[in-house]
Amino acid sequence: MRSMEMSAKTVEAAVQAACEALGVDRDDINVSYEVLEFPTRKLFKTIPAKVLVKVEEPEEEKPAEVSTKPAEVVEISDETAPEIQKEVVEDMVEEAELAPVPGEEVEVPLDIDADPRLQAAVDYLTPIFNLMGVENFTFTAVKKGAATVLKVSGEHMGALIGRRGETMESLSYLASLVVNRMEGPYVKLGLDVGGYRNKREDDLSALARRIADRVIRTGCYYEMEPMNPYERHIIHTAAARNAGKGGTGMIFETFRQAIQNVWSNKLRTFLTMLGIIIGVMAVIVIVGLGNGMTKSMRDSFSALGTNTLSIQVWGYGSRTVPVEEMYDICQRHSDLIKAVSPQVNLSGKASGTLKIGTTSYRWSNMSGVDENFTEMKNYQIVQGRGLQYMDMQDNKQVCVIGDYLNRVAFGGNGVGQTLKIGANKFRVVGVLSAKVSDPTMQQGSDDDCVYLPYTTVMRLSSQSMVDCYTAMMADESLANEAKSTMEEELMSILKTENGYYVYSASEWLEEMNKMINMVIVILTGIASISLLVGGIGIMNIMLVSVTERTREIGIRKALGAKERVILSQFVVEAATTSALGGVLGIVLGYIVSMAANRILPMISSSIDVTVSPSFNSIVVAFGISVGIGVLFGYLPAKRAARLNPIEALRYD
Repeated sequence: MRSMEMSAKTVEAAVQAACEALGVDRDDINVSYEVLEFPTRKLFKTIPAKVLVKVEEPEEEKPAEVSTKPAEVVEISDETAPEIQKEVVEDMVEEAELAPVPGEEVEVPLDIDADPRLQAAVDYLTPIFNLMGVENFTFTAVKKGAATVLKVSGEHMGALIGRRGETMESLSYLASLVVNRMEGPYVKLGLDVGGYRNKREDDLSALARRIADRVIRTGCYYEMEPMNPYERHIIHTAAARNAGKGGTGMIFETFRQAIQNVWSNKLRTFLTMLGIIIGVMAVIVIVGLGNGMTKSMRDSFSALGTNTLSIQVWGYGSRTVPVEEMYDICQRHSDLIKAVSPQVNLSGKASGTLKIGTTSYRWSNMSGVDENFTEMKNYQIVQGRGLQYMDMQDNKQVCVIGDYLNRVAFGGNGVGQTLKIGANKFRVVGVLSAKVSDPTMQQGSDDDCVYLPYTTVMRLSSQSMVDCYTAMMADESLANEAKSTMEEELMSILKTENGYYVYSASEWLEEMNKMINMVIVILTGIASISLLVGGIGIMNIMLVSVTERTREIGIRKALGAKERVILSQFVVEAATTSALGGVLGIVLGYIVSMAANRILPMISSSIDVTVSPSFNSIVVAFGISVGIGVLFGYLPAKRAARLNPIEALRYD
């Protein structure tokens, strides 16, 4: 007997390579093999299969010598009878020792010529064998348990066995159809070519024992090469009793297999995850953009003062609201309204042209206010002083200026300098802090301003009443109460709702936030369509994967794997795929956000919005991606778990 060990990617490839090295045909009935190591796949490498191939050299049978001597006649006498009786008893004992053990299947010879159904099977198979090149073949039939076996012996019978018995099984199936289409009881017919069944059964029984031992030892299932139904039956009988007892590492093993399957099809996995990646990235960027817009809007309103009320008073007929009355309202409701300031606009009027030296500043905001206004607008005095109560009482021609005018017109030293508004000169007594950080953006902003005593502005512009006020609330959370109180007071004075209008900056901010949030929700919904498409892609690819791995599923179930094991395997694989897509989408979302923060200011210097993804949006996007994987992967996983193991193993 010759033998050789060989390693290859699969068991079949190793056997084929060893047969070629030994110079024998793989289908030769004298060729057998033993699997020493099964192919296993780690995360990033594959351990090849290792087999031992054996070739049995057929022994030449010596023809029995036929004696030509006439048979010897033995005479039985009284003296020889005991000896002959002893020999007969010894023969009976020997036959009893060789008799089959009760319970074992005994082969009972059958007469083919006496059974027309067996004869029909032989007549059907004979021309097929002739076409396949089998020579000098003969048929014998035996009854083995409930099965009827047609045994074939002859020359060049390797073609009848085929690759691991597939051809023999196919011919056996066809012969069984021929027999059972005829009248009579059902016959479980099998075909045995040159004792292939017994020889193969021994090899597979040893293989099944090793499989069962490995399953028990590791508590894990693994992939096997496809086998024909006969071989699967042997494996199932020998191993299914002990398989399926999952160990403590089953969860880890399921996750490891999911990573393996994802990694083994990198391009297909990436294309499957593309919808999830784009969807998660879009959700993160859009939500980050919404957060940036909300923050920018809040900062803008904070600069104006979100704790303020803007009051417009037009009066009604002869009824008006004097400045002193507005101060009285503030004092009566000091728990809601901390301070109030008249605001008389001087910009855009003929008497309100600002001129410093020889330069005119047409975009500067000039207003008459009282001593509380700068505090209401969150200004800080960085040089000099602010407006004071005596400035109002004495109609002094003094002013405070913003950072832009101080820097551009006075070179940073504006206190004590003089500016001209119309024909009147005003002395600068204070400089306000900058609100706009970019110096190039200060012109026309809140830093380009001049604030004067309101009484002085009323005298210079010949105004008898103030129609605009700014009130500062004591508590921003009581904005609605403060607004209602102010409206009630003005209503009691003017006796009509048409003579005034009160609104708060916090209301404007809230309305703007609602509009921004609505836009963000719509855009996020549109971006979520990509997640839905990604989920459909995962379902599609998992259905393809189930179809491709039908044999693997059949083998796992034949080895005792339960539905929940198969279900969890494919659900975990789908969730892993979508989770990886979610992680890549988060990374891509951060990259796009950082790129947008750099590109947007380059496009327009007036854009003061930063894309800032929030932790909540990241968690929600990742959770949705995993949920989509589980949701859309459940149907293919359920389909895989419900596969009939026999049909799955027969799948080609």
